[in-house]
Amino acid sequence: MKRALPCPAVLMAVAAAALLALCVWLHAAQHERAAARFAGEATAFAARLQAELDASFAELVAYRDALAAQDAPPVPMGFESWADAVLARRPGLRALSWNEWVTSARREAFEAQLRAECGCDIGIHEDGADGRRIPAPLRSAYVVIRYIVPLATNRPALGYNIDAEPLRHAALLAALRRDAPTATGPLRLVQDADAAESSVLVLLPSYLPGLPLQDYERRRAAVRGYVVAVVHVADMLAAARAGWSGTALDVELLDDREPPGRNRLTGPIAAAPLGVPQAEARLDVAGRRWLLRMQPAADSPYTRAGRRALAVLVVGLLSIGLLAAAVLVRWRRNG
Repeated sequence: MKRALPCPAVLMAVAAAALLALCVWLHAAQHERAAARFAGEATAFAARLQAELDASFAELVAYRDALAAQDAPPVPMGFESWADAVLARRPGLRALSWNEWVTSARREAFEAQLRAECGCDIGIHEDGADGRRIPAPLRSAYVVIRYIVPLATNRPALGYNIDAEPLRHAALLAALRRDAPTATGPLRLVQDADAAESSVLVLLPSYLPGLPLQDYERRRAAVRGYVVAVVHVADMLAAARAGWSGTALDVELLDDREPPGRNRLTGPIAAAPLGVPQAEARLDVAGRRWLLRMQPAADSPYTRAGRRALAVLVVGLLSIGLLAAAVLVRWRRNG
């Protein structure tokens, strides 16, 4: 018959259990404090990104209002001056364009104007079934990129009929319904066909003067073109990070309205190590909802603290294991 466990062994078992509880509590408490601090920083960064987006899109509204006040369509020099100024103060925008509503009856005259303005042999074009550029077939109307700034990096987009592409077409109609800046889902641009990153177009309709605009049908009859912002998502994130004094963040953005596989706006972030806090926020982006996921960058204090906390927990568990082994060996020797 085995003898009762000696008092020192009991004390060792109790100490091991206490050490385990202490290690777990310290790890949980540190993680909770870090998560609370990081949640505050994540909320601040999300607000910063939202403010940058809102301010960028407000530029489109201001330009449309200016067009309405002067009762004239944009002219090359006037549009270029405005766009240059906006791009200088809104680095999250990659380009700005004026996309003109062109009826089939106006097509020939419009293409002649386009060639004269750009000094190139160009007409209204769109993507063919194989993805190659083709002259636009006969349609009742087109929405054509007439001016775009900066021109040097966006010249291939001149003359492109954005109304022929389904994602852009849906956004054009949605912008008329909302009568407000309206974003597309993630897409590849004509001028950035080989780029790996996603871009988004934000479109705002402009109307012929003196016509009623009370509802969708009247606005559609009165539209004369769209002011369009090209948002390169990586640029917008860089603009939000500029001057950011908080923790360096790894982030990813997803479009809530798009299905998996088509919803990614940025590359994915790596899985967070154990103990590193994460946070999410949702942004209102010109009629769409973006999901913003954030975690501390690999070299941040949160990541280092998480590694230290995990190391303490591992060392504690190893110590408990050694104590338990010692208790078991002593118990067997005295058995």
